Amino acid sequence: MVSVNQPHAIFKEYQSEYQENELTELKKHLVEKRTLAERIDQLDLAQYLIMGRGDQKNHIEESPSVKEDLFEAILGAIAIDSNYNIKEMQDAVEEMLNPDLYIFEEDINYIDEIQQWSLRKCGELPKREFREHMGSLWANVPGVLTQAPLPHAKYECFLQLNDFEMPARAYGTSKREAHEAAAKLLYDELEKRGILFTIRDEIDEPTITMAINQLETLARRGYFSLPEYKFEQQYDENGNPVWYVECHIAEMEYYYYATSNSKKQAKKEAAYDMLLYVLDHYEAKDTNR
Repeated sequence: MVSVNQPHAIFKEYQSEYQENELTELKKHLVEKRTLAERIDQLDLAQYLIMGRGDQKNHIEESPSVKEDLFEAILGAIAIDSNYNIKEMQDAVEEMLNPDLYIFEEDINYIDEIQQWSLRKCGELPKREFREHMGSLWANVPGVLTQAPLPHAKYECFLQLNDFEMPARAYGTSKREAHEAAAKLLYDELEKRGILFTIRDEIDEPTITMAINQLETLARRGYFSLPEYKFEQQYDENGNPVWYVECHIAEMEYYYYATSNSKKQAKKEAAYDMLLYVLDHYEAKDTNR
């Protein structure tokens, strides 16, 4: 890193115990929607959202996108209130993100997974009910997924998917913990029945014709950042123009390229190769969970 202080340049050296590729992965994980939403939960900041009755009824405060927006809004307010003081802004970011919590963590966010399943399947968030745990347990009921009680549990959560016949009931020392336990019960049951969504459920059959749009659809649904394309016009041995196009996605290890006398066709072919790669990449991740 170079800090310029006229008339001389001052060079500062920073060291890290992580390799460059590990730091890249950490940065990528820190800024994704799931991480920002989790930090809002851990900091218990969603309670300060001001919502209309419709949003309250639908528990919109549990939406990862809303939590991500809240995280960014808080940082924006801090930037304005501090008159864009770099140190104060950096302190706030470090406190809110707490990178040490996210060093290559691979845990599944069951609440997010179940919410996304419910939104895709029936267009609404799961129905849920919290109540204080008074020591007596809800009895095991046939057709209800029930978690064994936790010692010192304070809350009970009842979670129901609108398009799934088995609700879940779980306990926790906090509402968040009970909610997550109930979501895990549902997630495990959906996985056992083989009806969890995968990345291939997001799009129709991949085709060269639709590959550019299909990649963008997956990006806008949060799987990765928007693809970027690099174009270069070259010439063949006879002097005819040939388009060389590369397709890059920041989170992917590889990029793909294609050549054609048509710029649009080269872009489609590069996008198609990238599309096949990301589908295989995310299916492998799901298999290894």
